[in-house]
Amino acid sequence: KAAMRYLKTVVAFLIVVIPRASAVCPNLCSGHGSCDNESTCSCDSGWGAAPDCSRRECAAAISWGTKPFAASTGHEEVECAGIGICDHLVGTCLCPE
Repeated sequence: KAAMRYLKTVVAFLIVVIPRASAVCPNLCSGHGSCDNESTCSCDSGWGAAPDCSRRECAAAISWGTKPFAASTGHEEVECAGIGICDHLVGTCLCPE
């Protein structure tokens, strides 16, 4: 009886652990995130670009170059305030002179 209980416990453990151990994310999240059970990366702060956390994020700020999206709501936040271009290799905005 004890051996059968032990065997059931081991089987139940393996049923739970093996699917989690087999999750493989694209490019292993580039070393900048964690891989969940569905093989999806959850990127660390400052890293983004699905699906593999391979690009740096640039700061977002309110864009004054876009139209307000509601009568009572101002402009949306966009990368580099919608003025510059993000250098995703280093995570800095390149702004026009």
